[in-house]
Amino acid sequence: MDPSQPVSDDRAVYALLLAYVVFAIGLVVVSRRIESARYPALIVHAIDIAVLATLMQFTEGSTSPFFLFFTFLLFSSMLHWNWVGALATTAVLVGILFVTWISGVESSGADLEVQRIVIRAGYLLVTGGILAVLGAQREGQRRRVADLANWPLEMQTKDDLPALEHTLAHAAHVLQANEVVVVWSSEYEPYLFTVSWSEDHLNAARSGPAGDALLSVEVTRPMVVVERAGENVLVLLDESGNRFNARIESQALQGLRLHGGVVAPIATRNVAGLVFLCIHHPVIETLPLAAIVATRIATELEHDLLQKRLVETAATQARRSLAQDLHDGLLQNLTAIGLHMKAMEEQVPPGLRQVMSKLQRDLAAQQQNVRNFVSGAERLDNRAGAPAPISERLEAFISELEQRWSVTVHRQVPQQLTISRPIVHGLEFIIGEAAANAVRHGAAKTLSVSLHPVAQRLYVEIVDDGSGFGVFQGTRDDSTLEASGLGPRSIMRRATNLGGRVTVSSSDRGVSLQISLPLETS
Repeated sequence: MDPSQPVSDDRAVYALLLAYVVFAIGLVVVSRRIESARYPALIVHAIDIAVLATLMQFTEGSTSPFFLFFTFLLFSSMLHWNWVGALATTAVLVGILFVTWISGVESSGADLEVQRIVIRAGYLLVTGGILAVLGAQREGQRRRVADLANWPLEMQTKDDLPALEHTLAHAAHVLQANEVVVVWSSEYEPYLFTVSWSEDHLNAARSGPAGDALLSVEVTRPMVVVERAGENVLVLLDESGNRFNARIESQALQGLRLHGGVVAPIATRNVAGLVFLCIHHPVIETLPLAAIVATRIATELEHDLLQKRLVETAATQARRSLAQDLHDGLLQNLTAIGLHMKAMEEQVPPGLRQVMSKLQRDLAAQQQNVRNFVSGAERLDNRAGAPAPISERLEAFISELEQRWSVTVHRQVPQQLTISRPIVHGLEFIIGEAAANAVRHGAAKTLSVSLHPVAQRLYVEIVDDGSGFGVFQGTRDDSTLEASGLGPRSIMRRATNLGGRVTVSSSDRGVSLQISLPLETS
């Protein structure tokens, strides 16, 4: 700094310095002893500026050594009001500098004074600008932390995938990313799930099998994606400055449009994967926030998975309770009825014995169905729902329907068709209900059942030659029928529970049901 200049009034300077020291000590004591004490920072800041401006005036104006304390005023203003405070204080201090210079200009050494005032004004402007930039970054970080605290709480499931739209949109807002991609798998499901968000648009997909590595480099902490070296290689930079070339291994990431951003791991007890955030100018300072965002996304995925397990557990418990009731009640009653029918068989006329025998066989078949349900042979929980061939099973089921309802059923079932057991179980109920409705209400004589797998969906068409629904004619979807209280409600309800849709066409020539079901349950 400059050498000390002559003091115009040393007593006034010492008195002002002593008063300023007492004032500062008083603020420290009050703020520490009284926790709720909150002095107005703007008033204190104004007092600081006024005291230092007075000291400069008493110590030769713009050449005063007290100019050094202007730096602390700029730093204090940045801490209190970020970039706004730094810029405003810089303008005030530069003004004070010029005022003290003009008021203390002397005829001798004017050229030196001009050079010095220009240098000091430039120093204040540069320092104020640097602190303003620092304050803007600090304000941005504080705003991001506040956004993290205001994380959306809504969590729903859509099409067997967690609805991460609000979560990913919020993550993109916090990290200023224009695209977010989450890829994960869980130990309960043999699939790899991908959800991507960009500009308020959400895409979700499921592929398999899970277990393959996503990248050739194991990502255990957030890393910056510096650039893309080639079609399937990402250049990663960790927080220590180490670079890695990570080759994309998984087919689920082949369409990843990431040329710069951040990648962070997601890992919980049951979920593992990666989060990719597309950011135009990623910096290492973003990595801690990316770690928090990835942890929050992982927590929501874990919550969604545990919620599904809880629902499945409750359904299993309810099913076991129902099975016990069926075993203790219905099955015993059916057995008693069968014994009575067998005892009556010798007492009926010979012409009715064949009918009696058929009823006994039907009753025995229903008893076996109840036993299968009770013993858990047809489990409905997802973990026991692995895909299995169904052609022989449906053939036997449809043949039983033909005998039960005295109707001819033409069927078209692909020989190698495999679908999950919960879907098979639901499909049998749908076909059986459709056949019962066609015969009882439409006096149908012939039905046709055709199954067509397309991609990940199974399209089922059931057509009868009955009289149709008398209450409506034409084609309507399940939502329209549900709103009007029409149509085969039990079929629509079961299809909806399986993740499917139903369209009903009715005319005086019969009914056509078009049903779309997933091939597998997740």
